[in-house]
Amino acid sequence: MKKTRLMFLFLSCLVTSLPVFAQTENGAVEACIAVSSRTAHDDQTLGALRQQCQQQTSSLIGRRVAFENAASRNPFSILPHKPNYLLPVTYFDANEEPYKDRLQGFRFDDIEAKFQISVKYIAAENFFINDLDLQIAFTTTSWWQSYNSRISAPFRETNYEPELIFSYKKPWSLAGLKVVHSSLSLSHQSNGQGGELSRSWNRIIGDLTFNRDNLIWNMKVWWVFLKMIKRVQMTQAEMTTQI
Repeated sequence: MKKTRLMFLFLSCLVTSLPVFAQTENGAVEACIAVSSRTAHDDQTLGALRQQCQQQTSSLIGRRVAFENAASRNPFSILPHKPNYLLPVTYFDANEEPYKDRLQGFRFDDIEAKFQISVKYIAAENFFINDLDLQIAFTTTSWWQSYNSRISAPFRETNYEPELIFSYKKPWSLAGLKVVHSSLSLSHQSNGQGGELSRSWNRIIGDLTFNRDNLIWNMKVWWVFLKMIKRVQMTQAEMTTQI
């Protein structure tokens, strides 16, 4: 039974990893033209628009932005954000002490499945300035004891991360390197638990994406801003109690 379930999850992962459509360069150019034509000047020719869009979609990130902008014209469209994946087999070796009340004498399996679903919605384009988009995103990541039939295959852990993102899509240069995408986001990540199992943090995240030919690399920094406030509040509460 366990082998059958493992094979099923592996095939599911293989199928979901297949591309829904080929994001070709020509397709990105056409998507860019469709969007740009709505705000183009009356005297701007199709040839000029095509040349402009070819420059904007010359990078892999530029092509993704073009497809996303075209899809966002549909008010019901939901776009992928972070990687969406299913890992049928992952290894788990952590402290089970916080889970002892839930386990009631049973144990977790060392082998479990992990999957992530991450989507976003472009709430506003050209937000205050040109090429700045306001996006709303949500990511959930789950660790699933899918092969542990002794305790009914529960979800051991699930993390939730809503984000508010200011996404700047116009390329610019940093120390001679071409930045094809940059963003600033507000993120809250939590496992939705209380007591000893509770974990959460709030971050301001800066993100830069560089592109050269078919090579993409990303730099991300963040600052945890609410933990500091909570520590101050806890210190004040302790001082009040002592007084």
